[in-house]
Amino acid sequence: MTPWIVVPIKDPLGAKARLAPALDPEARRQLATRLAERTLAVLAAVAAVPVVVVTRGLVVPAMARAHGFAALEETGDSHSAAARQGARWAADHGADVVAALSADLPLLAVADVQALLAAAGPGTAVLAPDRRGSGTNAVVAPPGFPFAFGAPSLARHMALARAAGLAVVIVHRPGLASDLDTPADLDLLETLAPTPGHG
Repeated sequence: MTPWIVVPIKDPLGAKARLAPALDPEARRQLATRLAERTLAVLAAVAAVPVVVVTRGLVVPAMARAHGFAALEETGDSHSAAARQGARWAADHGADVVAALSADLPLLAVADVQALLAAAGPGTAVLAPDRRGSGTNAVVAPPGFPFAFGAPSLARHMALARAAGLAVVIVHRPGLASDLDTPADLDLLETLAPTPGHG
């Protein structure tokens, strides 16, 4: 099995619009930048797994390349389209399985990524639900999988996996489940570590 990790990351200049009731544009830009950098730092500590970042703008590609990752100019208009774009690129570079991972997971640790990849196998789709049990923060599947993020994506991804003849494996870990999307999620910032942990 040759896995790649695909990380769609929105340009921080326009990211986290749903946090507008709580944060001004500059605070949202700083938060999105901080989350992206932390996610990439975690992935850089995962040994021997190549990463491709799909994004727009100048800031995130520079971050990705600083970690030795590939960076693609996003051509689509959604998180799902970016995941599919990255998966196609990874397949062209030898991947037979891809892990599409959200970049707004403030509790993400190396062990979470390792657990996600360890659950993968031939004929499987690995899904990591958000803490609400409706969205999906990570999917590990063959490169041609039709990623379909956005609530209620967990049910959609389960149906798509079964339609493709894939067995569904669910991975529950706080680091994968705790995303930062709405003002109610901002309490997670209190636990956002400055450097990625391994626990």
